Amino acid sequence: MAAKTEEETARAAAEMWAARNDPDLLTGEIVELEGSSSPTSSVVVSVRLNSKELGEIERAADAAGMKLSTYVKHAALTTARDSSRISRAEVLKSIDAMGARLVKELDQLKKSVAKTVDPS
Repeated sequence: MAAKTEEETARAAAEMWAARNDPDLLTGEIVELEGSSSPTSSVVVSVRLNSKELGEIERAADAAGMKLSTYVKHAALTTARDSSRISRAEVLKSIDAMGARLVKELDQLKKSVAKTVDPS
């Protein structure tokens, strides 16, 4: 891909700025970006919020002593990284399910033993 001239870059930036609020262009889809394979590349991500949501996030960022963009980045990464772990609720649900299966199997074993001892 040939490098863009300053004029082409400025024109593209002006077009993007003019279309920044066009709901048809803001689909929220993840797109492959050319030349951003390096882990040090930066990408700007837009998020649509209503004024109440923005206010909540701004207040939380202020309370944490962080810039809004830093706070949003931190919250998103924390959530993304934590979502790969099993939650406490999921562990408890699994333990409950195993307990229920164990009780059922013990009950079946008890019935089986009872039939062998007293086949009537």
